[in-house]
Formats: sequence, C-alpha cells, structure tokens
Amino acid sequence: MLLRAIAVTTLLAASASTALAQEAPGELVVQPVAVQPIVVAPSYYVPGPVMDNRWSAGLSFGGMGLSPKDSSTRTNFALSELSLRFRATPHLELELAIAGGTQQNDDGTQGSLQVATGVLGLRYRIMPQRPWNGWLMAGLGSLVTGPIHDTNVSDREVRPIAELGVGIERRFRYWGVHAELRAIGAGAAKAPDPPTAMPAGTAAAQTTMPPASSTSSGLSGGEATIGASLYF
Repeated sequence: MLLRAIAVTTLLAASASTALAQEAPGELVVQPVAVQPIVVAPSYYVPGPVMDNRWSAGLSFGGMGLSPKDSSTRTNFALSELSLRFRATPHLELELAIAGGTQQNDDGTQGSLQVATGVLGLRYRIMPQRPWNGWLMAGLGSLVTGPIHDTNVSDREVRPIAELGVGIERRFRYWGVHAELRAIGAGAAKAPDPPTAMPAGTAAAQTTMPPASSTSSGLSGGEATIGASLYF
C-alpha cells in the first residue's frame, strides 16, 4: 500500500511538470533569467592606481621649536611650507620642501627672529593604494635664522640640518589632506666672515654678531604641520 502511494505521488508530480512545461496557445511562458554577479571594488582603495599621478604639490602650516643643545631655552616659530614631490615607485617618493616663518612669543606676539629651511627628503609610503596611508621620511638641508627684515647677511646663521619624520594622509583622487611630525637636528652655524679693515680715521661699522653659544653649538627641535596636496 505504501509503495502504491509513493508511485502515484511520483506520477502526479511528473504529469504536473510536463503540463507546466507545455506551451499552450496564448499562454505567456516565463523563461528563467541568468543573474550576473555584481563585483564591487573594495572601498578602501584609491580610485585609480597611484602611479597615474606621480607629481604632487603641497601646502602646509604649523609650528617649529628650536633649542640650543647646551640650553633648555626654546624658540618657537609659526611656519608655512611649500613642497614638490615625485613618486618614483608606489612606495618611494622624492620631496623638495621650502619653509619659512617668524618667531612667536609665549604671549602670542611676534618676536624679532625669522627662520627658513630647505630640505631634500625621501619618503617611504605605507599602503600607498589605500585612502588612509602613512609615510616615514628622512631629509637633509639647510636652516637659516636671523633678525626680521635685516638684509645684513653677516647677522644670519646658516646651519646644516637633518630631519626624520612620520606622517599620515587621507588621499582622494587628485588631492589629499595630511599631518606630519618631524624631529630636527642642526649643526653649528657657519662662523661669520671677519669685518673688513677700515682706513685710519674712519669709524668702524657696527655689526651684530650672533651669540657665541648659539653659533658654536648645534640646535635640536621639532616641527608639526597640517596641510593639503594636489596630485597631477
């Protein structure tokens, strides 16, 4: 009895399938539609390879603090920086950065000194293809300090500097915003040229010599900036 019921059920199911498969006149037969898979690119990738835009120009603002290595006195500067970069590989980037600013006193007023730097650096980009990426940098260059609006070259101190830094960027297609921290080490300033001998009876010109302590010793400090870059 059980076997007969199973056989009848199977026969009825086969008959129904055959009837549904037959196309009667005037009936609309719905054919199955193949569904194509939708591939979505991961959202953490930058739109387009980073090597499509290998040049970039950046503008940054921030501050710099410098102290003589034999003293705890610290001089702070408000800083602006322009940079030009070239991406040699997805991870390696060359950078030329020029910065300058004026002394800022603790009470917020402007001091009497100004600073300028020029650094040629190398960056190593971490995860360059992702919108959030970071880098490590190292650079060598020069640092110049002196009185504001003073055209007397002998009053300026020129020092070799080395920088080590770390930064983070939010990259979009053609631009990005970033923040960077750098440690600065500067060597002793170049000694100024001795004054030219004056003819007898002529009053000697007054010169302002850099402090002996700051000239003979190096400087150390740091720099913090935030800014934006344009990729092209």
